[in-house]
Amino acid sequence: MPEPTLVTPSGYFQPTTGTISFSSNVSHGNTTVSTTQDPWARISPDAFLSNLDLAYSQRVFPAMFVLGVLMVAGAVGNAAVLYVYTCRARRQGGTVTRFIQALALFDLLSCCLAIPGEIMDMRNNYTFGRSPLCKLVRTVNLFCTLTSGITLIVVAIDRYKRICCPLKRQISPRGAATIVCVASVIALVLSSPTAIIYGRRTVLTAHPLVKGADCSIGDRYVNTAIPLVYNGVQMLLFLIGFFILLVLYVYIARRIWRHEHQRLQRRRSCHLGTLPGLRKGQKFPTSPSDAASSSPPTTELAS
Repeated sequence: MPEPTLVTPSGYFQPTTGTISFSSNVSHGNTTVSTTQDPWARISPDAFLSNLDLAYSQRVFPAMFVLGVLMVAGAVGNAAVLYVYTCRARRQGGTVTRFIQALALFDLLSCCLAIPGEIMDMRNNYTFGRSPLCKLVRTVNLFCTLTSGITLIVVAIDRYKRICCPLKRQISPRGAATIVCVASVIALVLSSPTAIIYGRRTVLTAHPLVKGADCSIGDRYVNTAIPLVYNGVQMLLFLIGFFILLVLYVYIARRIWRHEHQRLQRRRSCHLGTLPGLRKGQKFPTSPSDAASSSPPTTELAS
């Protein structure tokens, strides 16, 4: 039985022991003449996949460049924020300072691990699934996203309490540190299934006997309902977090608008020399004699 081949526009790949031969054929009636072409005379499967990685990385190079710029800018910026709020801040133990330090730390971790891992995945699209870094990159990426999201929700709650409920009990610096630790534990628990579900996923290539390994949902779970359920839970968490942020900041915006509106009314009243409760045409007393001679404001009762 002849070995399987794949016909392509320029020829076909014919597998051999440990190597791949690239040949072209020309048919003349019932006779087929095969000739070997360089430089594809004998190429190993690893070299074949490397060429596929290179071709794919050239197509997605703009995205890799943007990620590289964001990685450098984010690493420098978040490192500077950590330095300022850890070593230079006057109030190093404040609640807001704790939250800013946590956000900067999680974003710095994402810039140093998650984004470089994504760039490596795009550069080695057909072989990165073999690397043990595949599971680590996917897990760290989701962990940083969840911790930052939970921290942003807590920051919104802290702002709401300070602006809309200033007389009630506020979040203390120790409470802020505890909340950040709890958020990290929750994010770690929610992101841990990623290390199991994600991994090596077989990718077909132009040659039927040479298959790539993409860093995605593993072959064991790709045809099951587990990835759908897991991604659905992530989407649900995102929608809940987005709704909480939207509601809290709507309340904060309303309170700020009301406060600003009342402040403008008081300023306008002082500028016009009138106060609420004065009769129409009665001026605001500017001296003790005017205050003594002026009658107090009265309230007209309906008969």
